[in-house]
Amino acid sequence: MAALIISVSSDIGLAIAKDWTESKHEVIGTYRNKDALPGLSKLGIDAFHCDLSLRASIASFLGDIRRVPKATRINRVVFAAGDLNPIGKFGDNSFSDWRESLQINFVSQLEILHSLIPLVKPGGRFMFFAGGGTNGAVEHYSAYTISKIASIKVCELLAAEYPEHVFFALGPGWVDTKIHEQTLMAGPMAGRNHQKTRSILRGGEAVPMKTVVEAINTLMATPGELVTGRNFSVAHDPIGQESLSEALLGNDNLFKLRREGNQIFQSEQ
Repeated sequence: MAALIISVSSDIGLAIAKDWTESKHEVIGTYRNKDALPGLSKLGIDAFHCDLSLRASIASFLGDIRRVPKATRINRVVFAAGDLNPIGKFGDNSFSDWRESLQINFVSQLEILHSLIPLVKPGGRFMFFAGGGTNGAVEHYSAYTISKIASIKVCELLAAEYPEHVFFALGPGWVDTKIHEQTLMAGPMAGRNHQKTRSILRGGEAVPMKTVVEAINTLMATPGELVTGRNFSVAHDPIGQESLSEALLGNDNLFKLRREGNQIFQSEQ
């Protein structure tokens, strides 16, 4: 079978691809910067250019992928693209930059997914990466946070509409990847997150890449009914342990976006 990784040139995308190619899984991927192409080709990855900020680039990629024989064997799709910009208070950012962030981090990825669903045979697994903001407000990253919240919810929606497939999100936690360079470069615009990022990366507190890849592999192999529609966390969940499986079986709302407090006033109605 084959796997498709959108933004295989990202740090996490590349780590997944290396692990899967070593496991003899065919890997197809997209890249934005052509400098990544030689390294991807060396790994045996079928790589295609795709700039998620450009509709024409997405259309070109979707046309290319339909002509690749191994595309009919895709049973895993990972959306690994991410862009933290624009960083800063909502009103201080250019709205065109804010809109483009939603395009890159959510809308364009859904456009690709929309075209892929008819190509993937029943049993396909589709994974998005979650981010901060699920349980609170991440200041100065509104576009990125909204995109990630939408990605989490769309997994639940599609899980209900396409029960023959599996859709889930995974929060990798603080992993030492190049995406954090955007926060470091933003300086004061990043607010408290600037110093927090510096401290975590310098202090060796980041989640190891190996741990992230192991979590992804475990979730890809976990029975679909336990995984689909949910948002998992590498840093906080005992992924792969029986205790988690039991909790998921016993609570259909676990790891899904929900409004808290509905029960408070039920007795008064």
